[in-house]
Amino acid sequence: MKNYSGKTINQYYLAKDLGQGGMVVVYKAFDNAQNRDVVVKMIRTDDLDGTKRIDVLQRFTPLANSLLQLNHPNIVPVLDHGFFED
Repeated sequence: MKNYSGKTINQYYLAKDLGQGGMVVVYKAFDNAQNRDVVVKMIRTDDLDGTKRIDVLQRFTPLANSLLQLNHPNIVPVLDHGFFED
């Protein structure tokens, strides 16, 4: 996956790549709109074939919307979600 460190995507400045897993790349970032430090997780789709990629992206929005509703002291809150370059 392309490294987006040093780039701004929407209101998020991606300062540093913190690490990668099987499905995501995690960045230390800054939310320019809310003036706060955040973490941005980007789903890795570069190694998925067409059918699998479509399936992952179709499941993303309902899952993200569900996570936005969670409010618990032991769960890191999801603040936002969206799409970038497909």
